[in-house]
Amino acid sequence: MARKTKKKKKGTDSLYHLIGADDPEVLIAHQPTKESTDELLSSLRQLHISSEYSDFGIKCSEDMYKVHKAVICPRSSFFHAVFENETQERDTAEVDLSEHDGTSVRLMVYFCYHLDYPHVKLDGTFGNQVVSGYQHTQETSNLSHHCRLYALADFCQMEGLKMLAVSNFRKEAEIHWNDPDFFEAIQFVYAATVSSDRTLRDAVVDVMMKHPTLLDRQEFKDLLKEIDLAHEMLLKIHERGLSCYWR
Repeated sequence: MARKTKKKKKGTDSLYHLIGADDPEVLIAHQPTKESTDELLSSLRQLHISSEYSDFGIKCSEDMYKVHKAVICPRSSFFHAVFENETQERDTAEVDLSEHDGTSVRLMVYFCYHLDYPHVKLDGTFGNQVVSGYQHTQETSNLSHHCRLYALADFCQMEGLKMLAVSNFRKEAEIHWNDPDFFEAIQFVYAATVSSDRTLRDAVVDVMMKHPTLLDRQEFKDLLKEIDLAHEMLLKIHERGLSCYWR
């Protein structure tokens, strides 16, 4: 009787096996150079600009973004599930996100190809620099944009984008904590996130704790009556043992 041979796996697993990528020494030897990484990122950016080889679309109201499953799906459990299961979206090769903020959808798509997202100017257009390299002024707050993008990333189950949005929110709040946009951002955070989702709420509480003079303003006093912020600030005070706040 002929001996049965085990069929080799197709795709990524078999490729890694062929190059010995399960060996730590081989993995170290195959670390990409900066030049090769830059080349890869450049090719991703070019795909975003040209939409060449795109195989599905993300619709948001009148906007349609031609994108690539190989780029989007590995970053998002939501999009992965759409194309793994029998869905209308898989049949039409179109995912409708029109119920979400249009600017946030555009930023999310940008992030998938650039690993960052640009600053949004006052007129709603995108700046030339990504947020991490932008020199903020009192006229350029994007706090609300970071919060809305966080909410969209949460819906799309895109953890990398969620963490980046929170990081950018924290950095920008260091400058814009006294900006009206911070007040708007707080309202959105407590309306759009559940109490168990602490990441963005904790960022808001930390800013309020660092700048308690905000509580002298009437709009913040009124806001404390409407949302859980006061309760969460008290819990944070107790957690940190900051007795100075009780004086």
